[in-house]
Amino acid sequence: MIKLATQYALTERRNLIMTEEEKMLAGKLYDPSDPKLDTRRLLAHRLSMEYNNTLETDAEKRKAILAQLLPNCGEDTFLQGPLQFDYGCYTRFGKRCYANFNLVVLDVCPVTFGDDVFIGPNCSFVSPMHALLPEERNLKQRPDGSYYDLEYGKPITVGSNCWFGSNVTVCGGVTDADVDGKQVMELVKNQKGRVQDCAVVLLGVCEECCRRQDAEVAAAKQA
Repeated sequence: MIKLATQYALTERRNLIMTEEEKMLAGKLYDPSDPKLDTRRLLAHRLSMEYNNTLETDAEKRKAILAQLLPNCGEDTFLQGPLQFDYGCYTRFGKRCYANFNLVVLDVCPVTFGDDVFIGPNCSFVSPMHALLPEERNLKQRPDGSYYDLEYGKPITVGSNCWFGSNVTVCGGVTDADVDGKQVMELVKNQKGRVQDCAVVLLGVCEECCRRQDAEVAAAKQA
């Protein structure tokens, strides 16, 4: 009991000396109204808006904006836009990724995409979490009269070769290993007909997997 009490006291002491940014990235309760976080968030929102006001033909301008918004963006990654990032600097894209219209990434915790990830239109990757009880979730008032709330986040990790169909929402805490063909086929083998790209795709159902499924269905009909 004494050992546990000591460990708890040390943990609480570490939490007190952590910055709000450190708490946020560690998945601990933090205050999003922290001035440093507020400045970074407003910058990301401005850069997102600037990117959305460009044309696809403004390649150099878009590249310059993304260099500020997404410093960890792999080669040959293309983001169609419009897009919206909460911070941007906590998101990492691998190589040759593609995102269609209306990409939203709320990266209060690290959001990581592997290589060759395809993202359909209207997809959201949201790492923020909130307390379920309203008395814990609702705004609180400081002695000076200002308001604040406490939230936390969970990281999102997307492996290489994943394909997200349109209108997919990925919540904090979702992690996904690199796509494995056998794993995908195990998931879809009991479904009737062909797997369509309108399905919620978290494990990258690709054309090759569809071809394999078509071949299995054809073989079953001949049997």
